[in-house]
Amino acid sequence: VDLDCRGHYSPHYIMDALINLYVVLMRLGWFDGSPGNNYLNLGKNDVCSEQHLQLAAEAARQGIVLLSNDNALPLPLTYSGGRKPTMQQLYLWDWPDLSFEDENSDRSNLYLPTNQMALLDMLVSEPSTSIIIIVVLSAGGIEWSNQVHAIHWAGYPGAEGGRSSNS
Repeated sequence: VDLDCRGHYSPHYIMDALINLYVVLMRLGWFDGSPGNNYLNLGKNDVCSEQHLQLAAEAARQGIVLLSNDNALPLPLTYSGGRKPTMQQLYLWDWPDLSFEDENSDRSNLYLPTNQMALLDMLVSEPSTSIIIIVVLSAGGIEWSNQVHAIHWAGYPGAEGGRSSNS
């Protein structure tokens, strides 16, 4: 294999990565005749069974990280005297598009795209919003302003990520 990694990775490191890749391919049966033959007949009931959905939800829950919390979480579930809360919580679900983050290019900075930063600035300046909680769906780090009260990083949480993020 002739790879130009610009000195970032040693040949030993690359060989270990390739071994791991081929071990997974062997476990999947890709070298047992027809590649992926064991998976050709799987349908929705096989892939979306209750057991698999529960496993996807648990994997998403375990991968979610609370990066910052300025006394915004956990949210109160009950209120004394049956009164409504006096604060307004705002959840901003944010995920960069492919112009910002993809497999084939490096980002030039850690800031959100301009339009998403403008949205956040507008929400922060809204007087009726007292608590802003950001849920980030991104593979990489993102620089946030001090104006948010909690940052909930979920990465790319998969099929059950939305439901897991809410819990």
